[in-house]
Amino acid sequence: MVSFVSTLDFSVASGGCQVFTQMGQARIIAAMSHSNSKNNAPNRNTRLWIPTLLLFGVFLWLAVNFPHESLWYDETVNAYLASSSWSTIWDWSRNIDNQMPLHFWLLKLWVAAMGQSEFSLRLFSAFGAWLAAAGIYALGKRVTGKMIGGVLALVILAGSGSFLYAAGEVRTYALALALLILSCLLLWELCVGRIRWKLLGAYLVVTLLMVYAHYTAWLGVAAQGIFVGVRLLQNRGRGFKPAVLIPAGLALGFAPWLIALAGRDFNAGTAFYGEVSWRTAFEAYTGFAAFGQKILDDPARQMAWGMVATAGIAALVWVIGKKKGAYRLEGFVLAVALVVVPLAGLIFSVNQIEGKLSGRHAWVMWPAIALILAGGLSQIYDWLPMRVWKGCVLVGLMLGLGILARLGGTLEDEYSGDFRQAFEILQREADPNDILILQDGTLFTAAEYYDAPIPYTGIPRDKITDVSHEVAFFEAVDSLALILTPQTEHIWVLAWQGNTMDPTMLAFALPEYLSDGQRRVWMGPTVPDVYNEVTLVEYQISAGKESLFDHIVGYPGILRVQPDGPALLGFEVYTSFDERAEHATETEMETDFCSVMVHTWWWRGDTDYPATMMSISLIDDEETRIAQRDQPLAGYTFGQEKWTPYVPTLGRVELQFPCSRLVRGEEYDVWLAVYDLNGEKETQTYLLKTFSPPH
Repeated sequence: MVSFVSTLDFSVASGGCQVFTQMGQARIIAAMSHSNSKNNAPNRNTRLWIPTLLLFGVFLWLAVNFPHESLWYDETVNAYLASSSWSTIWDWSRNIDNQMPLHFWLLKLWVAAMGQSEFSLRLFSAFGAWLAAAGIYALGKRVTGKMIGGVLALVILAGSGSFLYAAGEVRTYALALALLILSCLLLWELCVGRIRWKLLGAYLVVTLLMVYAHYTAWLGVAAQGIFVGVRLLQNRGRGFKPAVLIPAGLALGFAPWLIALAGRDFNAGTAFYGEVSWRTAFEAYTGFAAFGQKILDDPARQMAWGMVATAGIAALVWVIGKKKGAYRLEGFVLAVALVVVPLAGLIFSVNQIEGKLSGRHAWVMWPAIALILAGGLSQIYDWLPMRVWKGCVLVGLMLGLGILARLGGTLEDEYSGDFRQAFEILQREADPNDILILQDGTLFTAAEYYDAPIPYTGIPRDKITDVSHEVAFFEAVDSLALILTPQTEHIWVLAWQGNTMDPTMLAFALPEYLSDGQRRVWMGPTVPDVYNEVTLVEYQISAGKESLFDHIVGYPGILRVQPDGPALLGFEVYTSFDERAEHATETEMETDFCSVMVHTWWWRGDTDYPATMMSISLIDDEETRIAQRDQPLAGYTFGQEKWTPYVPTLGRVELQFPCSRLVRGEEYDVWLAVYDLNGEKETQTYLLKTFSPPH
């Protein structure tokens, strides 16, 4: 690693000076000599301890922050593909998802040598982040013209939440960061002298690898184009040949992929149509750069805005500082372009094209923010008259990064699903005749990576989330029928985060009907001390159940939204009082949750009434409301206009409440109210069930 930094930091720079000598640019030679005398003299070897110490520090930093949590859903995709065939990877990238294939390919080679454990998969990303740290040190020295600039850039980048996120996640971002920084280094050297064909070839190869790592890498290429344009203006058109050859080479290298994707819908149902406000998008991208994949609270948002303001001040200080080094303006342009272009492009995209907002998509600007802050701070460092004050700059920087890291450590992870624990439970508890339902279907990657011990099906069986596809009743029934056998006694349901493709919760409703609601919740938001977004529920099938369709078509009809609106055909009410594992502690039982699950089956009328709502409430014998939920008849995202005519539509509501709210021996009523949100129709009420908690 030190050899890598030394090569970038010393050998290439020496070659650049020789080229300038041949061109006779005395001013630049003098500036480089000044920079070299300041940063590399008198003995180059005495300076090697700086990158050595820095990279060792990054190694320790990555080791301390190495994650131990389970993979979350997006990571399971990469883990699954890493152990799949080359043809599966190609089919996934070309026909299924809009992800570039490079990380899948390299991770497959890595797994062949290192194994496919969670540790091994994450180690690949940690190694990529370490290379990125080495590169940002060398790039920081060049764009600021000072060694302290490289030191500051490395420290700032390594201290950010986004860097730790990239280093710890089994996805492409650490690899992409390393390739981006190396691409910028090669472009820098390519633009400071006459054309060198080997260097041009190296730049094209690295940059093509970068764009094959993530599709938003083209925003980084666009920012590099601005840098090249400024160089041309400064040199009055000299160096025009690389400016022509670079886009030509990139177009030629990317053409095969464009041909492979000919006719493909790049959205392909993976994003909601609509717009995201510029402020929301701006806060998402900058907040992610500061804290990584965290749920930001108000102090974190304020600190993210503070980071933006600090970067703005640093950029101003950098650009107005007195000239020191030949590349002051070019370095400033490169760093600022790598922030502004991705930020502006992504904000425009989510505001005007599609509402696919993800803070990690702005990864191109993460190292650039470090460069801007390093540029401003290194200029201040030069202005300070005494070495003691210069030390204060570094101490202040460390304190600021410490505060940032501490605040980031108090924030919750945005995705906290523990798939590892879920499949450990299945391995331990499931019977070979049991079956597994994966809500939204896309969880098959987790089932494959964690080696599900029982047959599974998705509801729906899509290979990837398609937000435009909402599973229909008969589709869900057919999916379950594929693996349900007469020997099946238990149905397990695994869900994660939400019900985008299963808005009426059929994945839970079908086994609830087959089991009369008899279930055990092994994992989920209501289980104390182990909260995560993964839900794992076990249902025990009841004997002699007729098909659900035959059951619901026999409903007599309960009420109708007058005069010609949707009609309630019938309903089922299930209660669950003992959801915990058998050996729950007394404390856990005190915080345990009970549930009432209500299935209402609706028939689409001749006219849709979007303002119609239903309310399910649980009331004790003193008319005290214990729990209540209000929603549209079939759920918030499944309006009447989406119902299939002449096919019953489910509206599932689950009331969850502390079991301590119930008193054994007393009776409780479950009521339904159908009302108009605007008060234009008469409210209709119906008593669904009266029950007593078991002894």
